Amino acid sequence: MIMLMFMTVSLGSAIGGSVAARLITAYGWQFIFVIGGLLPLVLCPVLIVWLPESLSLLALDGSKNDRVRALLTRIDPSAHFPADARFTSVEESGKGFLLPQLFTKRRLLPTLLLWIMFFMNMMDIYFLNSWLPTLTHKVGLEVEAAIAVGVAFQLGGMLGTVGLGLLIERLGFDRVLFATYVAGFLSIITIGFAGASLPVLVPAVFIAGVAVIGGQIGCNAYAARIYPTYIRATGLGWALGIGRFGSILGVTLGGLMLAAQWNVASLFQASAVPQLCSALVILALAVLGMRGGLTPSDDTQRDGLSVPERA
Repeated sequence: MIMLMFMTVSLGSAIGGSVAARLITAYGWQFIFVIGGLLPLVLCPVLIVWLPESLSLLALDGSKNDRVRALLTRIDPSAHFPADARFTSVEESGKGFLLPQLFTKRRLLPTLLLWIMFFMNMMDIYFLNSWLPTLTHKVGLEVEAAIAVGVAFQLGGMLGTVGLGLLIERLGFDRVLFATYVAGFLSIITIGFAGASLPVLVPAVFIAGVAVIGGQIGCNAYAARIYPTYIRATGLGWALGIGRFGSILGVTLGGLMLAAQWNVASLFQASAVPQLCSALVILALAVLGMRGGLTPSDDTQRDGLSVPERA
């Protein structure tokens, strides 16, 4: 579900770009910012009413018992709970400033490895998003074909997210993400050698989209698996924040390498390296898990909400 949720971000970007082009033509570029500012404000009350906190997080807070009861009743109207029932969670809990909780003895190494993976993968996402049409046009593709290649990258990301989610359900995160990043490494190198050959270029770009975009969404779900509920938002938020530094660096390095007259094959070879780094990080996390140094959050292993208990 986490991967499907993040997939809609790519879908929204694709739809938004198409709609924005029409609105700019009709009303000017300023109108885009007006719409972009108003829509979130309109959605706020809807989200407040219809998007509650998770049951696990509410159960960790003893004062939210009535809200847990109401949500469970909404999920299953036929359920009946004793009037004095209290809902508890078997998960670890904590209060106060949560950032230091990411660096406790058993979470320090997983947190740092996650940050490296997010940094590397988001570097590739923004490098390819920004420079793929330019570089494919440089090797001889017409502008329209170069744009179509960029669309294949986004399409691979959207469809790949669904496929990776299904595979992860069956095979687990470690094996699927490791294979995904290795495929990303090989496909990006292939892009560099494909030149203007569309029969080679388009499949390679599609696979790169599956690996880079789908792999990042898999990373998001992986982070949710590692951290318990009470610090999950903090852990994922900081990992995404570190990843944003990678995205800035990816775009910047692409421009610098182009200015330095790197050839297209060398540019793509360089951009394949972060995928290899991400594969090695996943391998390290898998080894850490096998040695007992990686404790998945409780509610990914079982239902974190206990049966109702009387007060």
